[in-house]
Formats: sequence, C-alpha cells, structure tokens
Amino acid sequence: MHYAACNLGPIEQFMVEDHARLDDLLRAATTGPAIDEEAFARFRHDLLRHIGMEEKVLLPYARSRRGGAPLPVAAALRADHGAIAKLLVRSPTAQSIDALRCILGRHNALEEGPDGLYAACDALAGDQAPAVVGRLRQQPSVPVAKYYDGPRRVPAAEPAQKTGERPRAGHRADLRIGTSSVAWRAQGICSPMPGGTGCARACPWSSPWKEDV
Repeated sequence: MHYAACNLGPIEQFMVEDHARLDDLLRAATTGPAIDEEAFARFRHDLLRHIGMEEKVLLPYARSRRGGAPLPVAAALRADHGAIAKLLVRSPTAQSIDALRCILGRHNALEEGPDGLYAACDALAGDQAPAVVGRLRQQPSVPVAKYYDGPRRVPAAEPAQKTGERPRAGHRADLRIGTSSVAWRAQGICSPMPGGTGCARACPWSSPWKEDV
C-alpha cells in the first residue's frame, strides 16, 4: 500500500511510482492458478534493478551529503535487500512469494512517507533532486542469473572444513552456476557486507554488487 502521492519530492514520487509498478507486476504473475513464469521473471529483474537504484544511487548520495555518515535506516534497508535477493535465487513458489510480500511490506514502509528513505533523500538533495531522479532513470538493466534450486549449503574448500570443523561466521564459498557466481553464507545464500549487513554480492545477479555506501 502506498500513501497519497501529494506533496512528494521528485525522488520519492519516482520511487513510490516504481513500487506501485512492481506491485502490479507481482500481482500479474500470481493471479492465475499457477505462477506466470514470464511475468515473474520481469518482476524479478525489475525488483533487482530497483534495489540497484537504492544501493548504487540513493544510499551513496545520502551518505555523501551527510559528510560520510550513512542514514540511520541504511543498515535495515541493506538487511532487507539481502533477504529479498536470497528469496529470488530459487524458482518461485507460493511460499517464497508470500515471504517476499512480507519483506516488501515492511521494507517499503521504511522508504515511503515523511520519515522514509526517499523523503530524506529529497531533503538532502534540495534543488538537485531532479538530477538525482535522472541518475535513477539511467540505472542500467541488471544481468540476472538463472534460478538455482540445488542444495542450500555448499561445503567450503578450506582445509578446516574438510576436517569437519563448523564454518566460521560470515564464511563464504562461491558456487558456479553457468557464468554466474552465488555467494553463500554459512547459514544460507548471500555474503555479508562490511559490518555484517546486507549482501556484498547480489546473489541473483551474475556480476558483483560491491559495497560503496
């Protein structure tokens, strides 16, 4: 649910409209008796691109305008981005889509509204807000990896793992899926960013998502 688009700044207007568009795509993919794979693939790609707008444009911009200090909400947003990416690694099911809707509901609430990410970025940008929207519009298409429906855990190649030692917290092993590389954590998919939140590599992408915020 998105609140009334009145008195919104340029950044928030653009991003809230994209939320509504993504909602429509997900609804189109799930209205029939079975998941529409083509519609869901479009949703998956566009959601990852939307996350890229926040990770590559908005969060770095806000940090630069705050003298290098990230927004207080940045860690929570990154944690959600990691959880969303994890859900998009595997082929969609009714259960995974329900989980995705749950995360997106709480996530969008952190971004929309007078106290959300987008309003904060509009306030920080001032007259530069339209230029920031221009950068958001230019966010490129993302290369999306094929679904991976294999084992959830991948044994690490380090000698310590061969002896049966439990994986260290934050340990990462790469699993090749065609031309893509999925970064796994000991407790599942996604490797932590510095500080332990979010994804250092966006798992469904076939190219690294580097920490720069």
